[in-house]
Amino acid sequence: MRATIKFKLATAFGCTVLMSLAMAILAISNLSSLNSAITRMVNGPVAELNTVAEFNTALAMLERSEKNIILTTDPVAIKKYDGEIIDRREKVLTLRKQLGEHASSQIQTVLQSFDDQWQVWMPLQDQIRQLSAINTTAATPRRAMCRWAPARMRSTISTRRQA
Repeated sequence: MRATIKFKLATAFGCTVLMSLAMAILAISNLSSLNSAITRMVNGPVAELNTVAEFNTALAMLERSEKNIILTTDPVAIKKYDGEIIDRREKVLTLRKQLGEHASSQIQTVLQSFDDQWQVWMPLQDQIRQLSAINTTAATPRRAMCRWAPARMRSTISTRRQA
């Protein structure tokens, strides 16, 4: 049987359509696996990174409120900063809990170090809040903060050495 030009053209066109269909199916399959990989990445490491960034910001804001309560002598501002400190403590603890839920052993070690420092910091911060509320001499809250500062510095230095 002799193949006519019409048959050859139809066969070539059919093969082209079948190859295009196969490439489309392969592309859709690869896009699906790429979508799942990106979803895993967004829900995993990227979300953890966002939580770490929020955690660092919350700590900085807590320290800022502490500094503000030390520096002010206005009773209304002292109450405002005291409320901020309480709220920001809760936020730090919430974020700390989120970080610890799915953390690796290395991160758990760093978080345990943070917990130890937190236990040292909170009584001193309570003392700062109490002395600021009493509004005694301006030097008294500063002395309490100075006792906490060396422990904080040691923690920061050791963390930087590990990094």
